[in-house]
Amino acid sequence: MADSRGVEELEVMKAKLPFDRTKEGKERRREIFNEYDVNGNGYLSLAELDKMVKEVMRKTDEGEGDKEKEREMGRAVMRAYQAARAVDTEGNEDYVEFREFRLFLHYLRTYYEFRMMFNQLDGDRHAGGQDGRISRSEFVAAVPLLRKWGASVSEETASTIFEKEVDADGKGEVLFDEFARWCFEKQLNFDPSDDTPLPSAPRISLSHEILSRARGSKRGASGQDDGIGKTEEESEMADLSALPFDRTSESVAARKRLMYKWDVNGNGILSLAEIDKGLSEMPGLADLYSRKPVLLRAFTAAKSVGDAKDPNGIGADYIDARELRYFLQHLSLFYVFHRLFEKADGTEESDGRLSRDELTQCVPVLKELGIEEETAGNAFSEMDTNKGGFVLFSEFVAWAIEHSP
Repeated sequence: MADSRGVEELEVMKAKLPFDRTKEGKERRREIFNEYDVNGNGYLSLAELDKMVKEVMRKTDEGEGDKEKEREMGRAVMRAYQAARAVDTEGNEDYVEFREFRLFLHYLRTYYEFRMMFNQLDGDRHAGGQDGRISRSEFVAAVPLLRKWGASVSEETASTIFEKEVDADGKGEVLFDEFARWCFEKQLNFDPSDDTPLPSAPRISLSHEILSRARGSKRGASGQDDGIGKTEEESEMADLSALPFDRTSESVAARKRLMYKWDVNGNGILSLAEIDKGLSEMPGLADLYSRKPVLLRAFTAAKSVGDAKDPNGIGADYIDARELRYFLQHLSLFYVFHRLFEKADGTEESDGRLSRDELTQCVPVLKELGIEEETAGNAFSEMDTNKGGFVLFSEFVAWAIEHSP
């Protein structure tokens, strides 16, 4: 997409979906919100937001490239939705309220802008199609563009910046979320003449960071679990992409299929035994399934979340379709932490608890996950809540989640 066309498109988006704090902007936002809040309940779901954005923008389009634009818009909608919800932790976590709507639109425009920038750097489109990642050579070749967008980078420093600042997981290629995080940090702007400040970088939770990396560790260059170039430890790791806990339409549909398959009684709820049987039949999850403490803790965690939202729920022995997402998310997260805990526990003798020396082995990994060095270094005394001289898995995982970056 040419720069001039991209700038024009961003201006159209800003006019049609205003996020400014003017009286006119607020009135227009209220009109749009009310039009798509078909239930009149004061909330917009992700599906309603996606429909709203595409329909409002479609009214301005001349018909060229509709499908490609709508795919990119859909990706931006998802990230804007997550970012707006992360800022406001009160209220209903599954919907955007009107007081969050302006922030959602600001993030929408920002992420769509970052997508345009990312696609320009992803030069593989000239060799048969974009691959959704930026290599070091592509980043270095894009120095003129990066400088135009406001980055302080040169041909001499680009390679180092790519390695130290942009490639967060050190895998030699940059995915969109890594690129967007760097754009927020450097306050890059596709249109240099637009001095509108970017919104604050969304707070990425530790669980999101860990699970994104864990899901990616099973994927090869083809995007499939091909096992090529993997260490023995990575090859043994469960394929967490099989557990659909995201809020995308694809994940929602996948959870409905799981619920239908696992709910052998057809009563709309799942017992621990039904879940255990269902997981045992899923390919790629053998290592996870063998860790029964992870399954039990995830079930309990999902129930505590569900019960907090609905004190008059179905009780402690079952989870319903609404709680299934929480269960799958906690199951994935606890599994990753259990592998780390088990690895450290084996440095002396595997006894299901960590000594101070064993926990020290985890510090570099905790730092890599975003927990600050000083915090990680003081971890043992904070984790050992009962002052027994050892850290149990429950103490370990509770501390790690609490200290999200």
